[in-house]
Amino acid sequence: MRYFIKISHLKKLKELRADGYTSRCLINNEEIKNLPLTKTKLFINSYEFITEIKHMTTLEVLDICGASEIDDDQIQYLNLRILYADYNNKITKISHMTNLKELSIGSCSVTDDKLQNLNLRILIAFDNPNIRRISHMTNLTDLDARYDCGID
Repeated sequence: MRYFIKISHLKKLKELRADGYTSRCLINNEEIKNLPLTKTKLFINSYEFITEIKHMTTLEVLDICGASEIDDDQIQYLNLRILYADYNNKITKISHMTNLKELSIGSCSVTDDKLQNLNLRILIAFDNPNIRRISHMTNLTDLDARYDCGID
């Protein structure tokens, strides 16, 4: 049995994890709307009940891997430090996130022209043939280019 829980009263919340694979306790948009999520981590991979996050402009870490309902419109005002968007084909526009240090875009629709303004430390681009040019990333220390990756 699955049911929605109330979390809007948690005013000091620093990290929220809601995952569509195992959650029986559900959280929806209404519960996160007024949370003071500053410098916070939000993990909602494969989670269908949170669809609106554009008001969370101070988020630093976001995990929207898998069948997440978050799309480009919801992240357009975010300037994250870490973004995990593997297997999420709704994310294509990330070039505005100039604070990004770690990016995971395995098996998704992000193309390398969206990376040209970024100088990452960690890039995970497994099974993403759209990523080819990364020579401008002079700070890169970790690279995952496994499987069908287009990086030369």
